Amino acid sequence: MNVNAREFVQRQYVRDLVHHKARQLARQKVLRKESVKDIEQILMLDLLERLPNFDPEKATLDTFAADCVGHKISKMLRERKREMRDGQREGKSLDAWVRDEDGISVPRAATLSREENDRRLGGGNAEEQRDRAMDVEAVLSRLTEDQRKLCELLKTMSLVKAARRLGIPRTTAAYHLETIREVFREAGLAIYL
Repeated sequence: MNVNAREFVQRQYVRDLVHHKARQLARQKVLRKESVKDIEQILMLDLLERLPNFDPEKATLDTFAADCVGHKISKMLRERKREMRDGQREGKSLDAWVRDEDGISVPRAATLSREENDRRLGGGNAEEQRDRAMDVEAVLSRLTEDQRKLCELLKTMSLVKAARRLGIPRTTAAYHLETIREVFREAGLAIYL
């Protein structure tokens, strides 16, 4: 079935979906440099490129759009995280001079958000650090003893080494880690993973 591209992108559901997902993505730490409009354009372009693959026997247009947007978002996040993990990336001095959003030369450190700077320096004032420590401790108390041991080991070693130290299969350790991550996410503490 041929779907008119113009009608497709003008569908209220498609526009709302793309705008909502773009706003969510723009708040993600790995995509903060992208504007909502840029992300909307990326998502819409991907939708248009995939539109010829639409099969009304398999899904509605809205379901098709939601699936395509979900896949594109996953791909964008995967690619950006891969870039961030790239061992070839060069460190950049915070003392080096760069141009800020207004084109003014400033030390790179001045371009960091407060959150980025706090994370880099170990975070905020003493009261905030105490609150964070209490929040993390509360989450840890909801874990099993084995999961808490795994968390402690993961501070200083890889998952494989931690599994060996605990005498459990790597797959079991990975399962525990996913459960731990979910508990932290539910508590709004995913930043500490």
